[in-house]
This record gives sequence, structure tokens and C-alpha cells, in this order.
Amino acid sequence: ITRTTGATLSASLKSSAGITNLYGDIREEALASGNLGVDSIYVFEDSTVYSKGERRMTKDLSITHNVNWGRLSVTGSLGITHRDKDFGIFFMPGGNFSLSLDDTGNSVLFGSANRSLRRPTFTDYYYGAHGAIGNIDLEPEWADNFELGTRFNFSNDVFTSVVVEASIFHRQGHNLIDWI
Repeated sequence: ITRTTGATLSASLKSSAGITNLYGDIREEALASGNLGVDSIYVFEDSTVYSKGERRMTKDLSITHNVNWGRLSVTGSLGITHRDKDFGIFFMPGGNFSLSLDDTGNSVLFGSANRSLRRPTFTDYYYGAHGAIGNIDLEPEWADNFELGTRFNFSNDVFTSVVVEASIFHRQGHNLIDWI
């Protein structure tokens, strides 16, 4: 049995300096199980059928700001997240840009750099491959991601729009969570 309870708050502020978005989220995930969790936590009332349980609290906060200068659009972001089962606070910076190469916006150069995060699931913590025991000490998986590309939008007598996009990307992962 699972139960997730949370609250989200977001705000968007528009000014001559651009658009700023603020986002906050807090949530509790709870689990009652015959297999997953620890013996000492009973999330729900019935501990007879579900002898194990787990709960975790996650807090997220992020801010983004977008600025447009003619054909150039630039966005920067910073996310901060903490979950009580994880080891500390994680910062997730990011940024992207797009530059229109013509007046119509049909030719665009774009790029991005950001950090992503994947947290261990209850299954990752308590189960392993082929019946093995999971690892309660798993740390979150995170990666730095980079992309650069271009997009062209053509039209002709047959098609209203033909979009051709090419990009290169690189992802560098850390603390990968995987079953072997």
C-alpha cells in the first residue's frame, strides 16, 4: 500500500528584466509492505498483513529566469532538492539558449547544459536482481547533460512545414543505479 501526500506552490513574475518562475514542492511518500521497508516503521494501522514500512519526505525548490534580446532567448535555472533518505542537499543548475538565425524564426541554433537527478526507489533500496537484497545505502544518481543543435523549418508546395533538426549531446552519469 502506498500513500503520497504533498503540496506545491508556484509563481511567475513578469517584468522588463524577463520572466522569473519560482516553484516549491514538499511531499511525503509512505509504503506498507510484506517485503519492502524496515520492521520498525508501520505507516498504516494494519501491521499484521503489512509487517514492514517506509516513509520519506522530499523538499524541492527551484527558480528560473528567462530573458529575450531580439533573436536570442536565454534561460537560467537553479533547483535545490532534499530527501531525508538521501545524503545531503542536491543542487541542479541549468541553462539553455536559442538563437534565431533569420527574421522568421525558421532557422534556430539551440543549446543547453543542466544537471538531472534520479532517486532510488523503494524497490532499489530493498530488492536486488534475481532475489538478492537491495541496498539501503544507495545514493541518488545524477548526471551532467550538454546539448548543441540546430533546427530548420522549410515549407513547399506539398508540405506546410518540414522540420529538420540535428544535435549533438553528452551525458556524464554518476552513482548509477542499475541491476547487473
